[in-house]
Amino acid sequence: LTILLNLAGKNSDEPLGTRLKTLSSKPEFTFDTTSSGRQETLDYFETASSAQFTRLPSYFNLLPKTEMIVKELPQRRSQSRTMALYIPPKGEPLQEGKLYVNTWQAHTLTRYLAKTFAYHEGVPGHHLQKSIQAELKDLPTFRRFLPFESYSEGWAMYAEQLGHEMTGSEDPWDKIGLLQSDLFRTARMMTDIGIHHKKWLREQAIDFMVKNAGLAESEAEREVDRYIVWPGQGCAYKVGQLKFLELRNKADQVLGDDFDIKEFHDVAIGAGAMPLQVLEQRINEYVARNSKN
Repeated sequence: LTILLNLAGKNSDEPLGTRLKTLSSKPEFTFDTTSSGRQETLDYFETASSAQFTRLPSYFNLLPKTEMIVKELPQRRSQSRTMALYIPPKGEPLQEGKLYVNTWQAHTLTRYLAKTFAYHEGVPGHHLQKSIQAELKDLPTFRRFLPFESYSEGWAMYAEQLGHEMTGSEDPWDKIGLLQSDLFRTARMMTDIGIHHKKWLREQAIDFMVKNAGLAESEAEREVDRYIVWPGQGCAYKVGQLKFLELRNKADQVLGDDFDIKEFHDVAIGAGAMPLQVLEQRINEYVARNSKN
């Protein structure tokens, strides 16, 4: 944040969203939509994801067997899609998970935010959780593929922070990318509440996203239209993330030196997606089993 304020001007009266847009327009931080630029964007996501696979054994006992491939989103879908999205494994035998990158909008993506996107959509985010879930042959078939939005998106948001923790990065730009992603999801939550509880007009919601999340107006329009027709989904990200962080902190505090991050993660994602109340019960049982008190 210090770097952000220095670049934007410490005494600036501009909204934070405007400052973020200023940073995202700097050529040294962005990709481009030329043929070589789109390939560079794909390579960046591929490298960030591949590097995390080698770190997983230090944080998980339960590892997925299903592969993940990084693909370019077709141009015909680029105007209606976000920067990156994940399609989980499906079929019998399971097909690989697919991380689609919207390279056609790469000019709106900063490098420090791209890494956080890769952790959210790929590893240790959606691909890790959804692949493990799909491989749980002891579960009924519908449970192997059934999503619970606050659980799945909450894990992916938690995985953004975990991904940076796994790298041990001290790069302040990585931290800014993580903070910007968190700010974006918080603004989504507030937009969701604004539209469906406070009865905001579409124009009010768009203005809020532009001023507070650092989005271009066209991006804000896509986000607002998404939440007009999908009430509650914007809240699911933050509600789920806060629950995972709360439960990890609780397990760490109670177990102390006996806390094992690999065991915690295995309990958290080792039985497929579930309501957050059930997740909390599972973690509480895990803590009780391993507590000396």
